Amino acid sequence: GINYIAEYLANLGYETHYLSSWSSPLDLFSSSRRTRFKRAWLGKSPVSVRENLWEWIIRVPFPTSRKAWLADWQLELQKKFIPKYLTDNSYYLCIFDTSPTNIFVDSINAKKTIFRLNDLPEGFSYHFPEQIIQSIRTVISENKVDEIVAVSHYLANYAKEINEDAKIRVVPNGVSLDAYKPLEITVSDRPKRAVFVGSISPWVDIDLIAETATLMPDWHFDLFGPIHIISMPTLPTNINYQGTLPSDNIPNVLKNYAVGLIPFININGVVDPIERPLKYYEYLAAGLGIAATDVGGLKKGMGESACYGNGSVNFKEAIEQAFNKCQEENWCIARYELLKRMDWKDLVTEIISE
Repeated sequence: GINYIAEYLANLGYETHYLSSWSSPLDLFSSSRRTRFKRAWLGKSPVSVRENLWEWIIRVPFPTSRKAWLADWQLELQKKFIPKYLTDNSYYLCIFDTSPTNIFVDSINAKKTIFRLNDLPEGFSYHFPEQIIQSIRTVISENKVDEIVAVSHYLANYAKEINEDAKIRVVPNGVSLDAYKPLEITVSDRPKRAVFVGSISPWVDIDLIAETATLMPDWHFDLFGPIHIISMPTLPTNINYQGTLPSDNIPNVLKNYAVGLIPFININGVVDPIERPLKYYEYLAAGLGIAATDVGGLKKGMGESACYGNGSVNFKEAIEQAFNKCQEENWCIARYELLKRMDWKDLVTEIISE
């Protein structure tokens, strides 16, 4: 979501500098990170993405992987690699989210600083080193920001438990309606195709998708996103892993499907704070029916706009229900009424308002 916020700030005329995922020399040896290594170390930074928007890939000694972090001194060393340009200038606004780049917040001189709490930091303990997770918690506990904007009430309560004096409000995720043009989506026969778009992390139940696909041989399933699990299971012939998908391409790709999948599994409570993941908005804007597991905060957040099922038999039924639902005219009207309250344009204005 932070990239969408950066885009809209640029559209509003703000000179916007976006710090994307950093890169270390060890990325050269990772097939999934090698392209990023080349951009960061062989290209120039920042890169002008569009008018008023520059992307920075900060070159650092250590990758994000917890396996590369053995001591606290690494965090202090990592902080020193923020480019001098970013520390020498003053900014009207600094917004950052639950990501490793939060370690640089102390180095940015901004009139107002907002922490957009979009994920539970401990939920990334399988990947983030403890030093970075603790750094995120310290931002909250030591009042290092002017305001915390949580994407769910669960996360707002999480922050309040750490620091009861923190200024906190809730502003959910959203979607760029201009990219999807949901008003132009009409009721039509959809192909029997389901899709998952997003990071393939430990809390994404790929086994459930595989088991469900075997029960639905007349359906086709596609998976898009970076793989953050040790290994992918053997997939049936009606499932294809399509690699990563640039965010700009998501609207055009989703229109080829009928149902979007949110097959989460609640490992150590990681899904408890997730009420409306970004993919929920993307599926909805593309006119897809939504099939999800009933875990964590999903049903509380998505309500009747999704169909739910745990286990392969019930998840199959959820997909079939979502398939029928997305082609109902009444649902298409209700869907757009929901989306009108979720446009990033309005949400960004709300986030940066005093």
